Amino acid sequence: MNESVRVVKVGGSLLELADLDTRLRDWLTHQLAAKSIMIVGGGPAVAVVREHDRRESLADAEAHWQAIEAMSANARGLASRMQEVTRIERLADIERTDGPIILDVIVDLHADAASDLPKLPLSWDVTSDSIAAWVAGQVDAAELVLLKSSLPRNTNIADAVADNYVDRFFVRATSGLLSVRCVNLRDDPFTEKVLLDMPGN
Repeated sequence: MNESVRVVKVGGSLLELADLDTRLRDWLTHQLAAKSIMIVGGGPAVAVVREHDRRESLADAEAHWQAIEAMSANARGLASRMQEVTRIERLADIERTDGPIILDVIVDLHADAASDLPKLPLSWDVTSDSIAAWVAGQVDAAELVLLKSSLPRNTNIADAVADNYVDRFFVRATSGLLSVRCVNLRDDPFTEKVLLDMPGN
């Protein structure tokens, strides 16, 4: 486990907040020291892809990559609002970067899809939740934090999946992770629940 790294999923529902950059800075300031790698969700742009898929019955892979393109655009947009954050396009660049990071995942996801043993299916079963969990596994992060607009009703990953709080692949995506926290970034002050905390962590 790399105790100096955490992966943070910034939920797409938060992108409409005018003060999102301020809230992110505030939340990051109050975390234990670690390099934060942020994965930005799809939000309204992915909702458009879902509706297009509903009407046109896109192939699973086509819908998946359109959603990833939306995440990529959102990563660039959030990076432009937070000049102190470095946007990178490859996991390999993490070690060469100081301070908080926004990782644009599209390059690494294409590499995973082209590998002999891809970790993530190309379907709506995978959203930015599982993608962030996949990144956390790739970098052996100390924890995964999901920043969202609400908290799960329970403190169990399977229940969070059943309630559509996270995507259907999330149970498998978090296999091997030691800690998963959920934070409601809309709350003042921020509230949180722990979904996973392995013994000894």
